[in-house]
Amino acid sequence: MCSCTAKFTGERCEIHIPPCYSNPCLNGATCVNYQDYYMCICTPLYFGLNCDRKPTLTARSVVPPSWTPPYAFVYNVSYRRCYSGMALNVDAKFHGRSWNRMNATVLAIYPWGFQALIRRHNTKVPVKEYRLIHYRATFNTSNFKRNPCLNRGVCTNSAELGRVCECRPGYAGEFCEIRLNYCLTNPCFAGTCNELENGYSCTCKKGSTGQNCSVEYLSDVRVTSGEEWISNENNLTIVYDSCKKENASRVDVFVVGQVAALVEVKVLEIYNWGFNVLLTRHASKTIPWENIQVALNWTSYFDIRNGYLNVPVRDALNPCLNGGKCSNTYGGHICTCKTRYSGQYCETELPFCATNPCANGGICSNSTCHCAPGFRGPSCRSAVVHGTYRLQPEERFQTVLFEECFNKKTKEVTTEVLRSGKLAIGFSAYVLLLYNNGFKIQMDRPWSPHRRNYTGMEVKWAAVFVTSNFKTNVCKNEGRCTVLSENDVHCNCTQMYKGKHCQTKVYNCTPNLCQNGGQCVDTIKGYRCICKNGYKGVNCTLVSVNGTYVVPRPYGYSRFIRINVAYERCYNGPAKVIRAFATRQNRTHWRQKVKINEIHSWGFVGEYLREHYDFIQPTTTIHWEALFNEGDYQNEICRHGERCVNSLNGPVCTCMQGYLGPRCEQVDFCQSNPCLNGGSCLNDAHYDFLCECPEGFVGNRCSFDIVQWKTNFTNRH
Repeated sequence: MCSCTAKFTGERCEIHIPPCYSNPCLNGATCVNYQDYYMCICTPLYFGLNCDRKPTLTARSVVPPSWTPPYAFVYNVSYRRCYSGMALNVDAKFHGRSWNRMNATVLAIYPWGFQALIRRHNTKVPVKEYRLIHYRATFNTSNFKRNPCLNRGVCTNSAELGRVCECRPGYAGEFCEIRLNYCLTNPCFAGTCNELENGYSCTCKKGSTGQNCSVEYLSDVRVTSGEEWISNENNLTIVYDSCKKENASRVDVFVVGQVAALVEVKVLEIYNWGFNVLLTRHASKTIPWENIQVALNWTSYFDIRNGYLNVPVRDALNPCLNGGKCSNTYGGHICTCKTRYSGQYCETELPFCATNPCANGGICSNSTCHCAPGFRGPSCRSAVVHGTYRLQPEERFQTVLFEECFNKKTKEVTTEVLRSGKLAIGFSAYVLLLYNNGFKIQMDRPWSPHRRNYTGMEVKWAAVFVTSNFKTNVCKNEGRCTVLSENDVHCNCTQMYKGKHCQTKVYNCTPNLCQNGGQCVDTIKGYRCICKNGYKGVNCTLVSVNGTYVVPRPYGYSRFIRINVAYERCYNGPAKVIRAFATRQNRTHWRQKVKINEIHSWGFVGEYLREHYDFIQPTTTIHWEALFNEGDYQNEICRHGERCVNSLNGPVCTCMQGYLGPRCEQVDFCQSNPCLNGGSCLNDAHYDFLCECPEGFVGNRCSFDIVQWKTNFTNRH
């Protein structure tokens, strides 16, 4: 049980009682909360702190036309105007025909006027007219302000009420000197208060309404289908999404849509978790109700002022106590309590050790946490980091840097000065400033001069950190941290990350470096390509060619066996890499190795090595893999060849018709047999072809017959 002070109430003294709650202002006055105090705005005829005082009313007395004993009376005179102070002195006397028959003596001086004693000298002579008192009041210049009311207040002066200031709206006080702040008491329950000249206005938050935003509302739409109707009635239950402590003060329900005029709505029961509503439809032969959906629009209103005093809206409407979270269900609420509370509404506080409050491996016993080494605090939530710092010889102010990088600033540092591992008596290190990566200390100045040298001394320190999200390395993604200064660190990032704290990932695969359809994968050291079948290499740029070579016959006892492997097809250039291994009876022969000596475009030459001199069986097979560059892999050796066959002497091209040469690079001009008369055709690089004519014929194509020419020439002459 909590014993609260006068200004607080509640089970745990969590509710603040405003000063005006006890209504200290009397006689119809208005109470205004002003911080931790109150102020009363009194009605006319009353004044004082609580408006409990009323000025003495004295009837205005005039000189009567006739006198009766004792022929004297007291008369109150009020000034026509208001003055800020009282007069220093007042002289009063009568004027008129009876001035010598009456006199006035000033008894008291007030801010509003003065009080005089009126006497009659000659009692035998009747006085039939009223008398006029003439007075002269002398004021100090500092008190002669004619309107003491501030902020354009109107002053009224009278003997009955005294000096009264009628203040403008928004001001109060004896002289209208107090500017009223209507928003000071936060009159808007669920909104923002806006101060106006004559009062205030509230800007309500979403979900609340009213002059003071004191009404919260829930609104939604429920759609019903024809299958939910039983005859012409439909009883629906609406469950709120959020929890409410009390029932709604009002629920408005109406139907929207084309059939709104044919459906009647009636709210049956209202609960704090929802309400029941009855829908009744009118019979209509033209409307197929089984296919009609009825939209029900409803709004529930809750008065958040009832029963709550200065309680936030979220707490006033939440039935779960002690910060519990509420879940609304059909027929009631379910409270999810915080760690140390239980019960239907989280109203029961559990014992300290029942919830295991000790963090970081601490053990709870007798409502006390016994922390593990390196931690301390009521719940062991503070981590302690120890270290030592060797002092500079004669520096009074020194900065100590941590060896590790912490993501939080230390909240406390304790120090002690050591010499040769023992406490140095008379020396102290005061912590002046706390940095992100260390702290600054001030060494004391002992009066003895020989004690000002700190050579060989060190400071043993202990820094306390809050363990919530506490890390000993501010560098992310396996980066290494180095302390540079008291407020700066440097992170050595891995190849896959960059940034001040290694928080940005480096995408080495952007753009894709893998060719020939390979898939790029980022790795710690860079990237890796997953190549498609037939391609290999770092960037999938090498073409893979596989083959086997069977040892043709036994070689007897031999240490080195020479092998010559020719490819089945021809390539433009030699392979970049050759890999080979030997197998025997489909198993890898671990005693035998293949060494590649020469790589050619037609194949490769190697040696078959054995670690032991055993007989080589014919079943030994050499498996090889050749990796070509894409340019060397293309079969362009025989330019116009039908087929290329590899041999130990190099590729052999079978040329297409009309071509010849070692690589089928020459055109065969003699294929059409251009030489006539039995001439022999020879291909020539300069003249395409040359004809060797038989005897008796000449010409480029052996077409000129010499014998026939001589005969024709002889006959002609």
